[in-house]
Amino acid sequence: MSLAAFIVRGKNLLSVAGIAIAGGVLAYFAIGQGQESIYLENGLMENSQIGLLFLAFFGFFYAIFRLAGRHRILVMFLALLCFLFAAREFQENFNVPKIILYLVSREGRTVPLIVLLVLFGRIIKDSKHYLQHFSRYLQSYAGLYIFVSALLLLVFAQSFDRKWIVLPYLSFWEEYAELAAYYYLMLASFVAAPSFAAIDAELAAAANG
Repeated sequence: MSLAAFIVRGKNLLSVAGIAIAGGVLAYFAIGQGQESIYLENGLMENSQIGLLFLAFFGFFYAIFRLAGRHRILVMFLALLCFLFAAREFQENFNVPKIILYLVSREGRTVPLIVLLVLFGRIIKDSKHYLQHFSRYLQSYAGLYIFVSALLLLVFAQSFDRKWIVLPYLSFWEEYAELAAYYYLMLASFVAAPSFAAIDAELAAAANG
């Protein structure tokens, strides 16, 4: 799917407009008005990322009870991943309950990390299915948003962080790439249940037909 096709497709137009407008406003104040605190540690952008991650966690957690099989494993993995990312950032920026401190400590995170690895192993086991039906997943809102989120996080944010891409105000663009990634992850969580249920129904119909 081309970039143009992604942008003009239904809800995607609104999602792109939303994060673009937010980026424009943030850039105006952070860069244009020199308010560097917006993108520095514990600033507006970083705290917004935490909020988006927690919303994504709740969205994927809800989807666990609406899905079955491999898709339940997938949303369980994503829910736990979002929770651990959010809890780690939350712990660094705020006074948090001891249970969260324990879960993100070296000792406490062992159990959730083991669970995460087990879930990831199950996803890898189903990798043939996901690769075989990759285009079908990209045509679903949840699959497409997860793909865009991964692209923003693993390619753009990492490139800015490691200075493979050098731009003025590099820290701002790194935080913005992460903000956009978590924004799309949140959107994916909200549509995960209907999107993946529809794929299950389509595959079942194709198998029976």
